[in-house]
Amino acid sequence: MLPFYRTKRKDLPQIMAHWLRAVDPVYWVLLFFGIVHLVGITDPPLEMAHSWRQSFTAMVTRNYVENGMDWLHPRIDMAGEKSGIVGAEFPLFNYLSMLLSRCFGYQHWYGRVVNLTVVLWGSYHFYQLLLNRFSKRVAFYSVVVLLSSSWFTFSRKIMPDTFSVSLVLVGMRYGFDYWRTGRWIHWLWAVVFIALGVLSKIPAMSLLAVIGMLLLVKTDNKRRLTGVILGTIIAVVPSIWWYFSWVPHLNATYGYHLYFPKGLLEGWREIKPLWRLLLEKFYFTSYYSFLALLMGVLGLWAIVHRRLKPVAMALAAITGVFALFILKTGAVFPQHTYYSIPFLPVMALLAGLGLDWITTAKAGSQTSWKYTWGGPLLLVLLVTEALANQIHDHFIKPSERYKAALETEIQCVIPFDAKVVFVSSASPQELFLLHRKGWCVYPEQMKSKKQCDDFRSHGAEFVVLNVPVTKAVQDLDFFKQAMGKATACYQSSHYQVYKLK
Repeated sequence: MLPFYRTKRKDLPQIMAHWLRAVDPVYWVLLFFGIVHLVGITDPPLEMAHSWRQSFTAMVTRNYVENGMDWLHPRIDMAGEKSGIVGAEFPLFNYLSMLLSRCFGYQHWYGRVVNLTVVLWGSYHFYQLLLNRFSKRVAFYSVVVLLSSSWFTFSRKIMPDTFSVSLVLVGMRYGFDYWRTGRWIHWLWAVVFIALGVLSKIPAMSLLAVIGMLLLVKTDNKRRLTGVILGTIIAVVPSIWWYFSWVPHLNATYGYHLYFPKGLLEGWREIKPLWRLLLEKFYFTSYYSFLALLMGVLGLWAIVHRRLKPVAMALAAITGVFALFILKTGAVFPQHTYYSIPFLPVMALLAGLGLDWITTAKAGSQTSWKYTWGGPLLLVLLVTEALANQIHDHFIKPSERYKAALETEIQCVIPFDAKVVFVSSASPQELFLLHRKGWCVYPEQMKSKKQCDDFRSHGAEFVVLNVPVTKAVQDLDFFKQAMGKATACYQSSHYQVYKLK
């Protein structure tokens, strides 16, 4: 082929076509999902789903930007009279967002950019990881299913769930590369990324159960086997210290609890009445596609039919460990969509195996539809169904846009260092947008003068009422009487602000 600068204009289409064919399709998939996720990426966390968790994480980041990076003491704004120090995840996610803020000035949506970047990177390594054991077609199908599952919704939210799993996938890819090549640099990267991923959110540890399957593999290279097992142990130790020693210390010292882990029996008793919700997290709100669910079931059949015993054992190990996390979480798991995220790579692989089964099945007189185009066609339909069920989350409902006034009009009314009682819900969303510290309470918690006096005695100076929410509970004059001689500072159709005397 001639150098580009010596080619003739008529040859350019052929050269471009050659380069397009030469690029691995997975790059086009990552590019497609990256572009789609840019829609509304600068929006504040006003999505109807999981704005609580996004606002919480963004609070921690903003406090690091304003007060400096104290790795051991994450701090939030919704702790009322307390210091705000909370036992949360290891703040790697917040640190990366803070670095962008140091470079370009604080913007809450940097958290979206950090999550999306790491997720796309982790998805590519998931693809490379599967190439170590499966065909290129299975790997490609699996990564596409992963990117279109609930991974699609959460890969651009300001929360560390997909972020943590992606880092673990990167580490596992390097770990299996070390198993194949024996290169110690791969071992080092595996330890670093697995450690950072599990520290960022401990349920991602469940994927590491697959490494235990190496103990069942017959090998003459005991050094590499020892290296993989030892590296995994080293990677997990920091997260054990953080979540089982340091977080309880922060909870006991500063009095604000985020996690309430359950005993296994207690968790089972809480989940049992919610078994329908639990099942729904796996048959729909993980894949967001019934076609993907069908492919996942077919993938299980393919494992049995093809007698992929190592694969079956690895998946069973991950499932068993993840089941323990479900029990430890208790009733919270069935009620939150994103708790199933660490298990999504397993479900994506099952659907990938199912699509591959259809693609490679032998065509017969009664099954002539099973040609090589069957898998790709079903994949397109699967992605279309999954994205159609989720794309609405990229847009803010008009009914929520009034909350933008908190960042403009209402901030000017309340001094920066004033403590605020925000009467709306327990979500920190509106308090985060207001950029003040204080309490997030339900209307029922401000229905008497005694309750108002309690907040005042703990340092509250202002009360902000979400008018639509409080009106749904009681007449606004009722809340005004409970606040005594409070002075009105701001009134609109959506918010009222009072200064406590």
